[in-house]
Amino acid sequence: MNMIRDPLDDILEADAREHCEQYIDDAGFTLRVIDRLSAMPSPSQLPRAMRIGIPFGLTLIGALFVILFAGGKNFFIDVTMDLATETITRDVVALVLIAMTWFAMLIASLVNDK
Repeated sequence: MNMIRDPLDDILEADAREHCEQYIDDAGFTLRVIDRLSAMPSPSQLPRAMRIGIPFGLTLIGALFVILFAGGKNFFIDVTMDLATETITRDVVALVLIAMTWFAMLIASLVNDK
């Protein structure tokens, strides 16, 4: 396969090779900008209500999905049969949403301050 070379790429590559050892002094500008950035709050700095409320709220969302999509039937047996027959139903979608909710809860609980 023939690749068409862009002359601009050749010019930029030659220029990069020529100037790769040069340092451009910014008089500490970059360090000053980084120092002034605000740090993200660690999870221990979040209010206690929020640290408890986020996982609790996500659990309620997961339970709501089960209540809405199960419809009084045996949810996990129905989902297993739907997956075995490669049929995508609302129960399968609900299981995916529940799994995503559990995954989000797992990530939220594993996040720690560094």
